Amino acid sequence: MGILIGGFLFLFGLIFFLVGGGIGLVSGLLSGNVQFGAASINMFVFGGLGLVFMVIGAILFFGGRGKAKKNKALAEKIFAMGVPTEATITFLDKNYGMLVNNKPIYSIVEFKFRDGSGVERIGRKNNVSSDLAIRLKLEVGAKIPIKYLNEDPDRNILILKDPNAAG
Repeated sequence: MGILIGGFLFLFGLIFFLVGGGIGLVSGLLSGNVQFGAASINMFVFGGLGLVFMVIGAILFFGGRGKAKKNKALAEKIFAMGVPTEATITFLDKNYGMLVNNKPIYSIVEFKFRDGSGVERIGRKNNVSSDLAIRLKLEVGAKIPIKYLNEDPDRNILILKDPNAAG
C-alpha cells in the first residue's frame, strides 16, 4: 500500500512543482536572480509544496518497496526451509478492509496448529484471495497445509494450491 500511495504522492508533487512555478524557482535560485514579489511567493509556496509532496512520496514508495521485498524474502525462506504441518481453520470471513466494486477481494483465515515441540499456535492471514477460498471450499474446521519456521513458529504461511492452476 505504501508503494501505491508513495507513487501517487510523488507524481502529484512533481506535477504540483512543475505547474506551480518550480522550474522558474529552481532556475532563479541557480542563476541568483530570485526577485521577491507576488509571483515569486506563488513559486515558493506551490513549488515548495510540490517538493514536500515529492519527498514524502519518495519516502513512502521506497519504504514500501523495502518492506515488500523483506516480506517476499521471508515467505520464500519459509516455503523453502519451513516445517510442513496441518492446521485447522478456526475462523473464516471476508476482509472488508479492501473492496473492489464494493466486494471484498480478500478473506481472513485464522488457524491453529501444533509446532514441533507440541505447543499450540494460532496464525492469521488477512490477505487470502476470496476467489481461492471459495474454489477450495474453505470452511471452519477444515484442515489446511501450512509451513512454519522451526526457530519462530509464529512466522508461517498457508500452502493453498489453486485447483484451476496448470501443473
